[in-house]
Amino acid sequence: MVLEKSSRNESEEIVRMLNAYNLNEVSPSISLESPYFNFHIQVNNRVVAGIISYLGYWGALEIQTLVVADDHRRMGLGTRLLKEAELGAKMQGATLSLVDTFNFQNPAFYEKNGYQSFGQLQDFPRKGDTRFYYSKSLV
Repeated sequence: MVLEKSSRNESEEIVRMLNAYNLNEVSPSISLESPYFNFHIQVNNRVVAGIISYLGYWGALEIQTLVVADDHRRMGLGTRLLKEAELGAKMQGATLSLVDTFNFQNPAFYEKNGYQSFGQLQDFPRKGDTRFYYSKSLV
């Protein structure tokens, strides 16, 4: 037995192994023909906002990144991106949306958009900060 740093191919195999195990335990609840809901907004050929999200095999939209440039905040762009991702996921059978964010990333934005906190991690990434975990029913 040898412990080694994993390459990209080996890392992908690890994910395949976990997916095979998980799907053997709990069948997927939806089809994943087009699982990604990534959108951006451009102004004058400049990306000023974007969302990166995907649909997990148990019917949850998982938001990985949502960002709006400082000079384009409070214009509804984040909400527009969030709603577009949620709608696309719902059309494919999603029943839930999940996201995590930090106190310095405006967690009230998600609350304003119907998300409810289900957990917190205190003092992360630094002392005094909080990581929030949110979910929203899409049904």
